[in-house]
Amino acid sequence: MNINNTMKLVFFIIGAGIVVSFVTIIQLNGLMNKVDEMAQVRYASYQTADELRQSSDDLTRLGRTYVVTGDDKYEKMYVVSPTNKWRLSYCIALSITKKKQKS
Repeated sequence: MNINNTMKLVFFIIGAGIVVSFVTIIQLNGLMNKVDEMAQVRYASYQTADELRQSSDDLTRLGRTYVVTGDDKYEKMYVVSPTNKWRLSYCIALSITKKKQKS
């Protein structure tokens, strides 16, 4: 091999290394975007679970207070709030249970 062919081979290897580096960087960028999306979904799931836990705790506390005191004001605190979908589900279940108890 003469020096000219050796230099062409070296530059080709360097060029191939640069191309491989760019492809790897592009793939890593795509993976990082996926990781960011998954983190956002995980955080949204955490927020929803925390909202459900808080709503459940509130309803449990109100239910226990109503049972212990028998005061209707605690029952009225179950009024459906359009911003709280968990409370809506619970109110529907509560009204069905009351109808069954009365009949």
